[in-house]
Amino acid sequence: MVYRVEYCHGASVYRVRGVGAVLSGNSILAQRTVEAQVIKPSNGFLGLSPITIPSPLGRFSPASSNAFDVEGEELVDGTRNPAISTASEQDADAIEGALSEDRLDNYLGGISSPISESLLTDASKFSSFVELLRAEADVYYAKSVTDPSAGSEGNPQITFIDGDFNQGRGNFSGSGIMVVNGNADLSGTPSFEGLLIVLGNYTVSGGGRGVFSGALLVSPYEVDNSDEPAYISANLEFSGGGNATYLYNAASLDMAYALLDEAGEFWSVNNESQRKPSKPLIIKWSETVE
Repeated sequence: MVYRVEYCHGASVYRVRGVGAVLSGNSILAQRTVEAQVIKPSNGFLGLSPITIPSPLGRFSPASSNAFDVEGEELVDGTRNPAISTASEQDADAIEGALSEDRLDNYLGGISSPISESLLTDASKFSSFVELLRAEADVYYAKSVTDPSAGSEGNPQITFIDGDFNQGRGNFSGSGIMVVNGNADLSGTPSFEGLLIVLGNYTVSGGGRGVFSGALLVSPYEVDNSDEPAYISANLEFSGGGNATYLYNAASLDMAYALLDEAGEFWSVNNESQRKPSKPLIIKWSETVE
């Protein structure tokens, strides 16, 4: 019998593959491959939900399509972390109330509160994190845009827009981290992998066939009368839906976090996650026999 172990890793996610073979001379009589995806203890973005709303909810208008899905992280035991995380139970109830009964099953993991990441519960710390992202941006736009460069598969980047993102027509895709310091108005579900932070309203008109892989963070804030950042109402609207999916993906979030320098250190020092493990955890497992 021959047996070998291979692994590769990013900032927080390891993929481990074990291959065993029964040989007869130079012939392989049988082969068994076991592959696992393992999260190591960390304080990256892995505790986020596919849609995370730290700001108080103003309006939530769900998609009407039955092919619109939001899929929370699936754990080895078959359970899932939330599809949508909100700041309060009241906000979670409001989102559930906006969904028709036959659409609840499209939100795998359900809607839950509170937010699991402590940094996101503090608008002052979150605003400091955003400023570090601005400083570390690979591509910076000083005003509103319609067609930003936002990275691509295999070439992720940090994109920062100081203004609105009004997509108009066409399909939007990107990879890495993207911050919209304004409203995001998209013509369809973006084919984006990583972390998208919207500091205003998030609107999708139509759905197309996009797959959003990672986490959408809708978290508007402003400076209050005491000159301190404070969260303000977040509005999310999904018109239509099409064949669209917002999918938790640990590898995409791990890739996004690996782009950070001082911002990553700030997040690590100032954030405590109620969702991520204190010891390695297997999140996916597959086995094939040939």
